[in-house]
Amino acid sequence: MRLLVKIHEDCALDVPDDPRILVERRYLEPEELATWYRGLDVFLCLSRGEGWGLHALQAMACGVPVVAPRFSGLAEFHSETTGWVVGHRLTTMADPQFPDPGCWAEVEHPVELLRDLAEN
Repeated sequence: MRLLVKIHEDCALDVPDDPRILVERRYLEPEELATWYRGLDVFLCLSRGEGWGLHALQAMACGVPVVAPRFSGLAEFHSETTGWVVGHRLTTMADPQFPDPGCWAEVEHPVELLRDLAEN
């Protein structure tokens, strides 16, 4: 079992040196991206907020169930019928650039969630 992660080439994500984690750090053409999605058992979306939720929608279009909070843009199409809705708590965005910043959704216990998904 492996954790597959897709990020942009210039993403500063610090990935541990672990053979169970495979990071794709390059642009994928649409056909390659669809193949990548179809290689997943589930698509885990830990985004704290989505204007729309394109990546989750793309995963669904490839037949991959989505695991994500039902919040912001994802709430328009993600439910128990399209995958798993995970618990989250709302936290205030702390950004001095915005006078009324709104809220983020923080997924509760993401490591335990991944373990549960792997076991079941």
